[in-house]
Amino acid sequence: MHRLTAAIFCAAVFLSLPAAAQEHPYITTDWADLDVGQSACLDRAERAIAKNGFRSPGTTKNSRHGIRGSYTVAVRCAADKGFVFFIVAGPSGEQTEKYEVSIKNDF
Repeated sequence: MHRLTAAIFCAAVFLSLPAAAQEHPYITTDWADLDVGQSACLDRAERAIAKNGFRSPGTTKNSRHGIRGSYTVAVRCAADKGFVFFIVAGPSGEQTEKYEVSIKNDF
C-alpha cells in the first residue's frame, strides 16, 4: 500500500511538471528621463499605478508597486541618476505591454 501511494504521488508530480514549465510570466520594461526629485517621482508613480486599477501591496524606499489580478507592476525612481524605470509582469505579453504604456503615459 505504501509503494502504491508513493507511486501515485510520483506520477502526479511528474505529470504536473510540463504544465508548470509552460507557465511563465511575460515582463515588459521601459524607462524615461526624470526631471523631478525622488519624492515627487514616488508620488507620481503611486498615482499612475492606482489610476490603472492596481492596488498597492506596500511600498519600498525607491519603488511603488501594484497588483491587479495576475499582473504586477513596479515603478522604480532613480532621481539621483535622472531616470524612472517601469516594470510590468503577467501571463500575457500583449497585456503587460498595454499596462506598461498606460502607466508610463499616466506618470
